[in-house]
Amino acid sequence: MDHGGGDDGGMEGEGHVSSIVAGTACPTLAFMVGTVKVTLTAATTFEGGTCASIKVGSDVDVKGTRQADGSIVASKVEFGDDGGNQGPNPNNPVAGESRVTSIVAGSACPTLSIMMGTIKVTLTATTIFERGTCADIKVGSKLRVRGTTQADGSVVATDVEVEAEDQGENEPVEGEDVITAIKAGTSCPNLTFMIGVKAISVTAVTDIHPGTCADLVVGARVHVQGTMTGDNIVANRIEIKDHRGRPVAEGDGRVTSLVAGSSCPALQFIAEGEWTVTLDATTSFVGGTCADIAVGRKVGVKGIVTAEHQVLGQQIVFKGPGN
Repeated sequence: MDHGGGDDGGMEGEGHVSSIVAGTACPTLAFMVGTVKVTLTAATTFEGGTCASIKVGSDVDVKGTRQADGSIVASKVEFGDDGGNQGPNPNNPVAGESRVTSIVAGSACPTLSIMMGTIKVTLTATTIFERGTCADIKVGSKLRVRGTTQADGSVVATDVEVEAEDQGENEPVEGEDVITAIKAGTSCPNLTFMIGVKAISVTAVTDIHPGTCADLVVGARVHVQGTMTGDNIVANRIEIKDHRGRPVAEGDGRVTSLVAGSSCPALQFIAEGEWTVTLDATTSFVGGTCADIAVGRKVGVKGIVTAEHQVLGQQIVFKGPGN
């Protein structure tokens, strides 16, 4: 995404939406344009489309303010002539080289589905392999893929070349930070989570302690040891820390919408049309349960701020008519 302006001033840029940030929804949708995260607010204005028009492949021109972490809070979004409907050209031949960042849960050879960055690649019984087989493909494998694009932006592979590892790759890495998002389409045991713009892949052999893969949620502070494979980290060991050092948010508001696709105990809802609140199995409730959360209910929320206008709920208090 090309952009200009100072760190704290207004800025403008255009490009194609490369992915939607997991766990976000209109009106506070967050999406990626290349490596730049763009966050919408209830005050964001639109031209040529609406928040609902934003999807992978949309051509957008964003005006807004750059934040300290390099992301942009959008004040205005303009769509191209297609009104936000631009997308991949189905059956268009494509070729590219990248690493496997995750295996799609429930898929297996010969019809294995894998993620290579934000692109889903599906193998078939007729896919031709060079220097390997379907069974050789795992998280971190470097592949050269030829195939055809589908209407949803995924690729059906016609040819896959399993490339040998270069000497000096898979360097060990180690660091600690807070999980900011769970990558859409991934789940335990082959989960991929985000720390900022960095993707960390968990496999069935990753040593997680204390806890399990299910404890890797937005807001959790983790210490990761692993190997760098391209732009992705494959985790060998993850130590789950507490939430200390993150800002705490507390306030009252009404539930304005529930995030589609989420459900108890990991329900997500929008409060006052601005804050995305994420619940998990550790969230406590006063005066009700997770099942009582509904549009129009007034609730008190206390939790950990995980990103711009996003909170991991630690406690939910249901308010009465007079509160």
